[in-house]
Amino acid sequence: MKFFVSLVTVCGAATFAVLAFLVPQLYDFSRQTETAVVNIMSSISASFIFFVLLDIGFRLREWAEQRAFKRFFGDLSMADSCKLVYPDFELNEECEKLIKDVSHRYRKHSTPNTGTRFIDVPQIVASNDLLGVVIVSTSLGKYLGKAPTLITDGGAYHEIQRYNPSFISFGMTSNIVTDLYQRNDKDPLFCIKDPDTNHPRIVVKTDGEERSFGRKDNYQHGIILRYRPHRQEFPGQTWFICAGIAAAGTPAAAWLLAHKWKEYHKRFQDSDFLVIFQTGNYPEASPQTKEVLAFSRPSEE
Repeated sequence: MKFFVSLVTVCGAATFAVLAFLVPQLYDFSRQTETAVVNIMSSISASFIFFVLLDIGFRLREWAEQRAFKRFFGDLSMADSCKLVYPDFELNEECEKLIKDVSHRYRKHSTPNTGTRFIDVPQIVASNDLLGVVIVSTSLGKYLGKAPTLITDGGAYHEIQRYNPSFISFGMTSNIVTDLYQRNDKDPLFCIKDPDTNHPRIVVKTDGEERSFGRKDNYQHGIILRYRPHRQEFPGQTWFICAGIAAAGTPAAAWLLAHKWKEYHKRFQDSDFLVIFQTGNYPEASPQTKEVLAFSRPSEE
């Protein structure tokens, strides 16, 4: 459709340009009338040419953005290959035993309706992870052409065993993909200390110094990671991890990736990279995040 509109604009401009030249030749107007017609046709032609050039400028800008998007996101630039990974959960055995005989396990916090309602919950998911999915899909959807595929981290694990998928993963200690990255990368850009406690920490080594980032009363830290596991064999395969130490960090990471990917592309080019940021302890703090550390690994490695 865009190409058709551009073609019509070009044809219209060319038609008026030709008419501006031929009309005075075909009709024996007086010099005054001929001059008026030429001026009118010239003005119309100039307007059409302006719109053609403006349209070409927009098309070139879109092409440049799409090219940068493809280089930065790799295979994720193709909607059929773009997978957004969220973690799902299940109750542990002790909880299952406690509620074994409970017929209605879930309820609404508040509702205008009274009484018991049947609520089917096939999977338990965290709202902050899904918020991250929504932020990325709505912001980057225009580059994909259609909706990406949503899969659980368990599904992503099985796909990794079978072939070489690309994806954007949401969630830190809750997501299997985070562990898979730690195992796959021979020299991981970060690691997680104390993941089984209430105070996990992101740990990195820069300039021979170990630095850790966690959660405080007023803020928490999160990461954006890009990793290409098979750069030589499958250069388009790309993993992204958007995650936070606590709930607010994941949507904040998604917001940063969705709104600052062009900046990251200029800074890191084709290299694997890690961005560590600080944000508030509530999801609405996403736009107020600030970067505290960022570094990359040379692409030839």
